[in-house]
Amino acid sequence: TDDMYGIPLISAITVETSKPSSALSPLPGISSGSPAIKPVTLQYIKDEEYKPALEKLKHIIYTYKNEMPELSEPEIPSGYFGPGYNFKGTQEAVYAATYLYRNGPECGAKIADSGTRCASSIARKQTVHYTFGIGIWREEPSFSIYGNLQNWFRLYREKSPGNFPGAGEAWSRGIGELTREAMALGYSKYINSYTDWLDSCLFADAYPPHWIRIVGAGSSYEGHETRKVGEITETGNRENDGHGICMWGRYLNYHWLGHPAQWNEKHWKATKAAVSWIQWQLDTDTIFPGLRKDLLYTESECGNYEFYGSYNCLHGIRLSIIMARELGKKEEVASWTKLYDRLEKGILENAVDSGMFGPVWHTEPDHNWHDDAQKMAHIQLASDGITYTPLQDYDVAGSNARKYLNIDLNSYRYLMRDKNYNCLRSYGYGQGLMTQAALLLDEMTDAENFINLMVTHCYLPRLEGWTAPEGIILHRSGEYWVPVNGYLGQDSHLADSQKALRLMFGLDDNNPENLRIIPRYPVSWNEMSISNIPVLTGNARQNIKYSYLREDAKQVFSFELEKPVKNMSVRLGPIPDSREIKNATFNGKPLFFENQASGDSRWVWMKNLNGRTGKVVIYYQ
Repeated sequence: TDDMYGIPLISAITVETSKPSSALSPLPGISSGSPAIKPVTLQYIKDEEYKPALEKLKHIIYTYKNEMPELSEPEIPSGYFGPGYNFKGTQEAVYAATYLYRNGPECGAKIADSGTRCASSIARKQTVHYTFGIGIWREEPSFSIYGNLQNWFRLYREKSPGNFPGAGEAWSRGIGELTREAMALGYSKYINSYTDWLDSCLFADAYPPHWIRIVGAGSSYEGHETRKVGEITETGNRENDGHGICMWGRYLNYHWLGHPAQWNEKHWKATKAAVSWIQWQLDTDTIFPGLRKDLLYTESECGNYEFYGSYNCLHGIRLSIIMARELGKKEEVASWTKLYDRLEKGILENAVDSGMFGPVWHTEPDHNWHDDAQKMAHIQLASDGITYTPLQDYDVAGSNARKYLNIDLNSYRYLMRDKNYNCLRSYGYGQGLMTQAALLLDEMTDAENFINLMVTHCYLPRLEGWTAPEGIILHRSGEYWVPVNGYLGQDSHLADSQKALRLMFGLDDNNPENLRIIPRYPVSWNEMSISNIPVLTGNARQNIKYSYLREDAKQVFSFELEKPVKNMSVRLGPIPDSREIKNATFNGKPLFFENQASGDSRWVWMKNLNGRTGKVVIYYQ
């Protein structure tokens, strides 16, 4: 803080009294031996003789900017399996690929037959919890379940569903994000047994059935409440942000499995109960919490009436309606649609503040995550089940989607009013979520700045290397940093920073009948390729790989799938301000293209492509 910067801090005080005091514990007896005391003189301080030792200590505690390695190729963990990444053009591009190689598998390591707590399941070491103070740095054993990443690689392959236990607990706020990232990258072997466990906890942990803060903890969770609401004895806690996150996370599992009717039917009881919990809260809110408003009251870290808690549930309802419709549940589709409309309207009426740029989404200052990036949840969650182009697809005249979009844009302007890209103290809630918002709004200058800070400050060589901590405290000089909460790989911080980089790939398979590829890489990167990443086409997933080159006279995009597709669209860009597109080709033949201005950039669309392989080239004048 500015008030304390540069001022010596007192960490302890010993009080001596002339008379014994009942309020103070007696000091221990003084040793009879001569103490080994080195006197510190004023001259010693004046001459700054302490500095070499202090600098040595600082280089143990902190990561320094000049420690960052020079990489020409990404570092790949030993034993690695999964997608491939190769990005060129800047050092940050190589760091980003290195980050993905390390943290994609860690997301996979969070999915077993049951939850794996909120901290890393594979980290070998950590520092003490941040509540003990930044001044304390002590290496301790981690809460690791699988020992290290290499052991998890082995166990993942050797074990089978039902024989790969977790810890039996997970924080609901991270469950959806982690299952999403594990599934998106193909680490899906245990997703069904994990979802079975998640559904069982819905009914076992609380009543009426809902997901609480620590799924699987039941009444042992310290925030567990018991209260009378009308004729019902409610138990658990109202972790509505986490509850909604579990809802939409389950849908994404169902979606990427290819919408199997048998899966949907098996999990229908939990799907229905999850939506019923939201309906019940709105219908009994005059009893608890005692206020009549169509907005969900949320306990725990999320503010009581914040936009974030209610919107996650709204998104969960929207995707649950799809599941109900595909099972032919007409009654539930009708009632859930009414509930959706009610909560959607209630959010507009009760979760909006006036701001310098117009109406913005409400977050409570005493209950937020430092940077208010959760104001952008409507945009961030668009890619999770709906669209990768919310600016265009939500801009529907007269709709609530457009009203939400206008508030999104105001909220983004408010959050970016100082052009401060350092949200690192919350790695997922801050840096990850703001990066997602910038990418999905096509604000590519902002996105590049957010990405650069993220991938250069995840390097913790004395802990786990290229990692996703709960947060980073960056010294104002920019020369060194230290992790908040001592690495630990906190669930949603890991997942939302991972998603921020995955969004760059642009693999939009929300509509399996029309695969859309919308890459959003920083402008300074000129060569990008990915491989072995699953995408949903039709009712099954297949792996895709592509390469994307940006050259002075043209851009070249080449793709390869395992099976041909009938309908695919590709959007390339940004297009340099100084260039105009002369023509485009697909496999050497002329191709119709559409120019688009979106965010701070220009783009070009090529639609109605098909086949198993293809090469799109756009030429500049």
